Amino acid sequence: LLVLAATGAAVLEVRRRGVTPAGSDTDPLLIAAPLLLALCGGLLLARLLPVLTGWLARVAARRSGLVGFLGLVRAARGSGSRGGGASQPRGRTGPSVLPLIALLLAVTTGGFGAAVLASVDSARLKVARLAIGGDAAISALRAAPLPDGLVKAAGELPGVRVSAAVWTDDDSFIVGTPQGRTRITLIIAEPAAYAELSRGMGCGAFDPALLSGGGTGSADAPVPALFSAGLARQAGPGGTYALRPGPGGELQAKVAGTFDCTPARPGPGGETVVLPAGPPSVIFHPPRAPV
Repeated sequence: LLVLAATGAAVLEVRRRGVTPAGSDTDPLLIAAPLLLALCGGLLLARLLPVLTGWLARVAARRSGLVGFLGLVRAARGSGSRGGGASQPRGRTGPSVLPLIALLLAVTTGGFGAAVLASVDSARLKVARLAIGGDAAISALRAAPLPDGLVKAAGELPGVRVSAAVWTDDDSFIVGTPQGRTRITLIIAEPAAYAELSRGMGCGAFDPALLSGGGTGSADAPVPALFSAGLARQAGPGGTYALRPGPGGELQAKVAGTFDCTPARPGPGGETVVLPAGPPSVIFHPPRAPV
């Protein structure tokens, strides 16, 4: 009962206050709580084991054969030394508690440690993908282009499944919305590679055929583009709008599809437009930033 009370208090306290913040000292309570759970479970199992095996032995006594019956009776009596006076039932020595508790403590410690490490690794990977839009990214400062062939070289590195070149601009505007002019994040990417990256991340998967035709036609023809869901609700379906990026120039774009998130800008908030790389969009900036 003392162990049960200590275990309940430790678990309730951990649930109430949570884990200690990063950089603080070792938390004894967080270490003791899973060990107390294992100790409590071991004691409970040690008390229930003789009762359960005794019931099974009585069931086996009604059947033919002695092996199962004798084995269950031996397990019900336990393997400790006999003794204990009147407090022990006749013929029953009690369960072997220490080996069972030691085994449960070892298994619980290993399982709890593995669960914590797996949780930390998963959270670190999720934060990295939310921050950079993939497992790794190479970015150029001050809108400078990256060297030619870098995307291909990055895609050929060991372990790389897909490499996509993108160009982003956070100071672009779209003209023609109900507000007149809306500030957006403009993304220019090769549709097939960017669609594969989106599917791999589980973030804004789309059919690259939606952006087909972005590299053909005249400069005055509207370019198919993907709009973020919030921006698409403002713009309306099938409309044509003028995009004015920060570096200058203007391009006509039409709504070809919508998305909730996109690898180059996976975080929440902000209005975003994805354009296909090609001659019409190259007037802004050549897309040279592999993700």
